[in-house]
Amino acid sequence: MLDKYCERKNLKTISEATIGNIIKRHKLFYQKTGRIYHDPNSKWAKDSTKRQRRTKIKHPIKPKDFGHIVSDTVQTVIDGVKEYFISAIDAKLKFAL
Repeated sequence: MLDKYCERKNLKTISEATIGNIIKRHKLFYQKTGRIYHDPNSKWAKDSTKRQRRTKIKHPIKPKDFGHIVSDTVQTVIDGVKEYFISAIDAKLKFAL
């Protein structure tokens, strides 16, 4: 459509890349689907404060007492050599070994 318009007005035609750059520069996009703003009285619309980012904990918090430990052992015999695989999980701390 733009090419036909430019021909009628005796103007130089514009390439697709130039049109794309103009759209990006002036942010002429349709609204993204997903989170659509509907209710101006909702808590989400009224909440203008910036949410605080969670900080990473470098060392896990050590509780005073541990929970119960669930463990399991698997034995395999390969060429007469016994190998044991032992796993243990603390249910309260959610720590596995």
